[in-house]
Amino acid sequence: MDIQQVVQIALSAITLGAIYCLFALGLTLIFGIMHIIQFAHGEVYMFGAFAGYYLINIIGINLGFSLLIVMLVIALFGMAIQKLFFSPLIGKPVATLAMSFGLLLALQGAALAIFGGKEKMIQTPLNNIVRFPGGVTTTYHNAFIVGVTGVLVVGLYYFIYKTKYGRAMRAIEQDMDTAALMGIAASHINLLAFAIGCGLAGIAGLLVGAVFPVEPIMGGGILLKAFAIIIVGGIGSLFGAIVASFIWSFAELFAGFAIGGDLAFVVCYAAVFLILVFKPTGLFGHAVQ
Repeated sequence: MDIQQVVQIALSAITLGAIYCLFALGLTLIFGIMHIIQFAHGEVYMFGAFAGYYLINIIGINLGFSLLIVMLVIALFGMAIQKLFFSPLIGKPVATLAMSFGLLLALQGAALAIFGGKEKMIQTPLNNIVRFPGGVTTTYHNAFIVGVTGVLVVGLYYFIYKTKYGRAMRAIEQDMDTAALMGIAASHINLLAFAIGCGLAGIAGLLVGAVFPVEPIMGGGILLKAFAIIIVGGIGSLFGAIVASFIWSFAELFAGFAIGGDLAFVVCYAAVFLILVFKPTGLFGHAVQ
């Protein structure tokens, strides 16, 4: 492996890590606040990708406005899911788990019926190739993915640590009963957390749709990786999810180049198992319950 290959893989890993980061942050936020394992998060991501495809390719709305529309629409979609399906099951972990899995199947089936099984690609003016000295290449869209992710991560951290709603979320995550005694309405905060988490997944879906095919089953693979990322970073830790997203993307691509993609996944998941054995809190979070 020469320096050109190292730089090329590193650039790809940064882009892929940014996508994982948006997805995993949303999943972490939902789990941290509501303690829900949201199996259907991949389908929310998939609907964001399809929404982006129709807005950009069919209607002709530019990429920037499409991002805003997708974020809003998928956030509202997430609120509807939370209110209709998860809110009535608060405090019932088995029922919530079953509902989450059932929702995954229902949304995937709905997507197949509505969009069909044919792969689609989002076309943007940022798909032009950028060439660097030494033969290293990327695209403007990849740089856009990293930039958008950076802005959203900074915005999310400001929201969580500098606003009253963010402080309420942290209070509920730490101790829901004490938060209730302080007058914090958990139902409203749960709804907001679900909206933000789903909005982030929707944006990730749109961004990735210009790099990888958009299809109804696209959410499954990233969901498994996101669970592994959350475990590595630490359950409930937003910072851990960010760091672990890039650890995973670099490990996945460099191991894939060295030993092949399928074997690389085995190695990555084996590493997660070892982390659970020797450091069950992950890098920055709480112990796995």
